[in-house]
Amino acid sequence: MLLFMILTVLLTAITVTGIRVLFKRSETLVMAVGDAGSAEARFAGKLDEVLKANGSRYRLKIQTNADNNRALAQFDRQQADLAILRTDVRVPSRARSIAILEHDLVLLLSPGSKKIASLSALKNKKIAVIGDGTKDDAFVRKILGIAEGSDAAARVQLAPPGTPLDKLLSSSSGNSAVIAIAHASKLANDKSYEQAAKTGGGFTVNKIDESAAIARKFPEVSEEKIDTGLLSTAPQIPDDDLDTIGLQWLLVAQSKLSPMAGGELARLIAENKADLALDGFAGKIEPADTEKTAFVAAQKGTADYLNDDTKTFIDRYSDLIYLAVAAL
Repeated sequence: MLLFMILTVLLTAITVTGIRVLFKRSETLVMAVGDAGSAEARFAGKLDEVLKANGSRYRLKIQTNADNNRALAQFDRQQADLAILRTDVRVPSRARSIAILEHDLVLLLSPGSKKIASLSALKNKKIAVIGDGTKDDAFVRKILGIAEGSDAAARVQLAPPGTPLDKLLSSSSGNSAVIAIAHASKLANDKSYEQAAKTGGGFTVNKIDESAAIARKFPEVSEEKIDTGLLSTAPQIPDDDLDTIGLQWLLVAQSKLSPMAGGELARLIAENKADLALDGFAGKIEPADTEKTAFVAAQKGTADYLNDDTKTFIDRYSDLIYLAVAAL
């Protein structure tokens, strides 16, 4: 009996110690990002800080690349567990969404008080595109239905970085419109539009009435709204909420990532939005889309967390625990 008692205590101690080690053991997740100064890299650094501050078992190994396209290529080769993408890129088949980090809004701008009836009216017009990405002009041509290499395609050009908006909208530029693609978080603090409204002939922000039809035609595009006064408070631009289209920035994981990891990432991101926000990026983080119609399916653990289907350790292994107790 004494030997039985000693062995029972010893077995209990080993079991408890093993479970504690299992749960405290850190696990490293590789996150592929663009260059070290990019918004994706800075967000990854903040996410790693949040994981450490909350005592998570997960840690990030951040791998920088020349640009985010190469980061996604690394993710596609399954050499990284996490990455950040905008929905207009070629989404890797194994990508599963953890969270929506940012929305890019499409601003359809015209000089002075001149209004643009519809996007289709711009097909054969000269258009300047303002954007941070190198493929923003290709995206504009796509939603306008302009074939690459055509004469009309040559009229849609990226504006040189730093070009003032009033210059792009001046009569000497020959542009019929300016289409800007920018982070919603950045637009909230961008004073350049207010300055442009106060100089020269000003500009008009046009609503995109066909936003719903475009979103149906292109699954990567989302319906968005430009809030009243977003671009300028004095004068108020726009003077009313306007329908537009946009793109989403998603934090994605490999489909093979464990549900436990996906659920914890989703939970910590949801609980620490303020700590993860950057100046001009990730200002309004949203949960991943868990609907079956989502453009990028939610990761299993993330969907369980968001749908309140997360299972505890006891839920997952209760049958095994009962069998083990009976055997002992």
